[in-house]
Amino acid sequence: MSWFAKRRSSTQPVTRLTFEYQGPEIRLVRRQDVEMRLPPSAPVEDFNGRTGYWYSLRDERGNSLYGHVLGQPLAGREVFRSTPTESIARVNETQPKGWFTVLVPTPAATAQLVIYGPPAGTAPSANRASVEIGSFAVTPTERKR
Repeated sequence: MSWFAKRRSSTQPVTRLTFEYQGPEIRLVRRQDVEMRLPPSAPVEDFNGRTGYWYSLRDERGNSLYGHVLGQPLAGREVFRSTPTESIARVNETQPKGWFTVLVPTPAATAQLVIYGPPAGTAPSANRASVEIGSFAVTPTERKR
């Protein structure tokens, strides 16, 4: 089996979800079903009481099917300084606006994607335990035969 055939054989149905946010409001704006290699899941079921951002795909019983840590998708923006020798800086905004994308295995049955982050009105650096900041239904896709 060739190298390309081996890499292709390890792909799976994946759903790419794109979210837009403005301030604390998050909306699902695009779904794209693709065939690709999915990064391994993080042990997000053990994240209770932790700080930061992450997401978890959960089945109808609330069991975690897949999860991953996010950078700081809602925590301001990165700006370039005026001179090339200065590093990029993160600027916190009172009403941040932007988008981010997550990948999940395409579920066999309807599942919930739950996004966790700092409580509304707190800075990510405030060391407060993360809470659910969004929940979205992810439905199975009918595959072409």
